[in-house]
Amino acid sequence: MSGIYNFIFRNLFLITTSFIATFSLNNTNNINVPLNSSADGTVNTSFTITENSTNIEIPQEGKYDLMLDSVAGPLTYYNQNDSRWGNYLWGGKDPLSIYGCGPTIMAMLITSLTGNQVLPTDIANWAVTNRCWAPGDGSYHCIIKDSAAAFGIQATPITDYTADRIKEELDSGHLVVALMKKGHFTQSGHFLIITRMTDEGKVRIADPNNYNNTTLDWDPSIILQELNRHSSNGGPLWSISLSR
Repeated sequence: MSGIYNFIFRNLFLITTSFIATFSLNNTNNINVPLNSSADGTVNTSFTITENSTNIEIPQEGKYDLMLDSVAGPLTYYNQNDSRWGNYLWGGKDPLSIYGCGPTIMAMLITSLTGNQVLPTDIANWAVTNRCWAPGDGSYHCIIKDSAAAFGIQATPITDYTADRIKEELDSGHLVVALMKKGHFTQSGHFLIITRMTDEGKVRIADPNNYNNTTLDWDPSIILQELNRHSSNGGPLWSISLSR
């Protein structure tokens, strides 16, 4: 009998060891995230991040629960390069990974403020129907105010481009969308969200293309210097809140 028990124990040990090794290999993730994307679809360079599944910092396939701290409460973070929608062809032509910063930030804002889950693909499809998609060029600037109104939030233009004005909005519990020109965040044009201000007077952002930018404190002067002041439809700064 002892020989039978030894045989059973040895095989169970081998099966268990094999399962653990396979599980470990399948839960190490390699993620490619472009450093710079723009509202007109320019992507500059990319880098590779290797993360173990026990310490995930960048949204992974199947995970919708990465939240950022913001003045309006927890902000659902989406990345336009996410494999669930990065290759989706906006209007049947433009991959969201390259052209999708506009739909991605609006999906973040609508999901977080209304509590109704809206994905970047949902906003992209809406934009095509409502003439806020610029084929081969990303988003028309109307995507901010028009999609906000359509999905139950409000986008109010900010005309005073100062750190104090941004702080006022944040102190009021309003998020701020900024349209950027070439600089730290893009080689051409890019939407991002200003989520809060630190005690040291820096700002935190949600960058839909580069998660690393989301983890850093930014001097407001960088944001202000790199605003695209040739924008339309109330840009380059919008205050975002729930509709009254």
